[in-house]
Formats: sequence, C-alpha cells, structure tokens
Amino acid sequence: MKSINFDDRVLFYDGVCAMCNKLVLFLLKRDKKELIFFMSLHSPQAKTKLAHYGISYSSEAPDTIYYLTKNRVYSHSDAILKVCTDIGYLTILFKIAGIIPLFIRNELYTWIAKNRYTWFGKSQTCSLLTLEERKRILD
Repeated sequence: MKSINFDDRVLFYDGVCAMCNKLVLFLLKRDKKELIFFMSLHSPQAKTKLAHYGISYSSEAPDTIYYLTKNRVYSHSDAILKVCTDIGYLTILFKIAGIIPLFIRNELYTWIAKNRYTWFGKSQTCSLLTLEERKRILD
C-alpha cells in the first residue's frame, strides 16, 4: 500500500455504498491531474489515519465521507465542496454553494446519507478500474 504523505489529498468513503462508489468513479474520471487518492472507511488504515486527526467513526455504518488535504480533514458537505474545487470541477458553482450556511448544507447532506442505501443500494463488488485508476485506490 502507498504511504500517505500529509500533502496528499485522500478521500475516505463508504466502500459498500453504491452512491459513494459512483462518486469515486466520477472523481477518478474528472481528476485529470490525478491529485486525489481514495481509501475505504472500512479499511484499518483509514481508521488509523483518521484517528491521527482525532476522528473516530463506525466502520460498520460510516455516516460521512472525509477529505484529507494539506494536513486538514473536511467532512460532510465541506468535503464534497473542497474535493470538487481542488480538482477544478465546476469550481465557481461549488464556491457559490459554499456561501449556503453550513447547517443547511449539512442537513441536506445528512438526509441524503441516511437514505443512500435505500436509494442506491450497497455494492458487493468493485468496479473494473484501469491500472492507472487502481493506483489511486489506497486499500
């Protein structure tokens, strides 16, 4: 496994959530500079890495994604906004969305997160990735 440097950008996601897996595929295709690495919240490495930042969570049912960048961890809607602006995807739209008060953005995020398994299901298998894409999955 690749060692994570504090300068790396790592998105920690729910590895069994079909919606989260689609998000990873979406970001892999749009991250032309290959800035982002990915790690399932179900992996022991993720638990250890995030514990370093004082974050603990249930790996049985994680309720948010986390985005580590420049030695800082973002969660919930902030993680989505930050990762999309970092890769330059609809940057202006996501910067404008950042103006929406955090409690409103996170309320919407939490509602979607609570319903994601019902709406999108769980993924029992990995998507077929290219060799280059697999290099960016850390677990």
